[in-house]
Amino acid sequence: MAEKTINSKFYKPIEQPLLGGETWLELRYNPTNGDTRLLLYNIIGGVIGNKQEVYKNGVWSSLTGSITTQSEKQEVNSKTISTIKPLGGDKRNIIPAFVAQNAASRDVGTSGTPVPSENSGGLSGLVKQVLGTLDISTVEFGTDMSSIFPSPLYYPEDIIKNRQDILRITQYEYKAPYRDIFEGNQKDTIFKSGAQRQSALKKPIQTVTLPIPNNVSDTNQVNWGNGDETNTMSMAAAGDMGKIAIADIATSFAGGIASIKDIPGLSDILKSQGAKNALASSLIGGLSNPTTAAAIRSLLLKRAGFEISPETILSRGYGVVANSNLELLFSGPMLRGFQFGYVLSPRSEKEAATCRKIIRFFKQGMAAKKSRSLSAGYGAASFLLATPNVFKLQYKTFDENGKEKDIAGLNKFKICALTNIQTSYADGQWSAFEEGQPVRYQINLQFKELEPIYESDYQDTISNNLIGTINGSYEDQPRVLDDEIGF
Repeated sequence: MAEKTINSKFYKPIEQPLLGGETWLELRYNPTNGDTRLLLYNIIGGVIGNKQEVYKNGVWSSLTGSITTQSEKQEVNSKTISTIKPLGGDKRNIIPAFVAQNAASRDVGTSGTPVPSENSGGLSGLVKQVLGTLDISTVEFGTDMSSIFPSPLYYPEDIIKNRQDILRITQYEYKAPYRDIFEGNQKDTIFKSGAQRQSALKKPIQTVTLPIPNNVSDTNQVNWGNGDETNTMSMAAAGDMGKIAIADIATSFAGGIASIKDIPGLSDILKSQGAKNALASSLIGGLSNPTTAAAIRSLLLKRAGFEISPETILSRGYGVVANSNLELLFSGPMLRGFQFGYVLSPRSEKEAATCRKIIRFFKQGMAAKKSRSLSAGYGAASFLLATPNVFKLQYKTFDENGKEKDIAGLNKFKICALTNIQTSYADGQWSAFEEGQPVRYQINLQFKELEPIYESDYQDTISNNLIGTINGSYEDQPRVLDDEIGF
């Protein structure tokens, strides 16, 4: 047996059209497989509109029309169960599981996967349902680099004593800045004000202090691109469509008032030939516009079998083209990148050890991490890889009292990832001290910021979401004072 309609007017939603007509849910049931569906449709002026599936087997689709609240969804679901369950008295009929179990209805996303309802704990409910068994929060990744780098690294070793302008690079363990969202902690605000980013810094590892390199520069960019070409006719049509829609609503509304209030003559005026003539006159008047006339000529020629576009008529016939109103439009921010080159020439055994540590500091810090709890030792397996460590970069100088301070005349940095390190161990010809220690190293570091620069970043206040307190207070993002260049 095929699907049958149980009740074409099964349920009338609480929310009804403002401008007349009625909205209904139709209940359908297929006894051969148990499929139970609700179709939503409108009746306007006695005419039944298209029917759209909004519910199937206890699951509401993403397009529920006027059924929007969870209380009304559950009410409809309960009524559906009580209607379909008695049909199980005929042993030839298959009753769906949600009916047999008296299950509450649930929602689905546009992809067909379950999404949480307003009472299900938000996004965290879904995440815990899908990922709860992985228990990622208990997995530890990588090695404890703090034990490898117990003290700050300086090159040259007397750089602080000489009060030289410096680039300080601090390495941190990475923390996913949007984890709060997937744990459901922003479920009440995310759809109102957007996603709140947290600090990306978890735990400080150590710092490296280097001289400010000779080539200091930055590049700030945003994406601007050519917008879609929109000729004047299209722009006018967009505006006219809005007017037509408003006019239709106003006419329908006026007609409703006329029928309810029985205003003498109003209904006749709306239906009169004079109103039709006024509409025709306004359309004919548009023919004086060259682009409108060309478009209508093109349609007439097409009916006669000649494919000639309006643009061809204008360009070939009159030597003009429609104004495309081309304009450069903003399309989004861009991430900044920085490159620093250093030559490390150790002057002592101690400084040679420091140079080796500095290179390892960057190489190990930028490496992806395997999980410690799922693997042991070199080459072991790991289901997951953790994000490498990240870096905070700061230009610093010294005041007359020898106290460090930011350099107002240089740019600031947001938290960066180290995307590339290139190391040269010989300057064209191999040369080494005892035990093969290279005479000099040349390193090239390429960093990229994790987040774009926004106009709101140019201020001296920092959100609490970007301040950490592990091993002392630190800030994810630097403050910008009025006399500083900023980012």
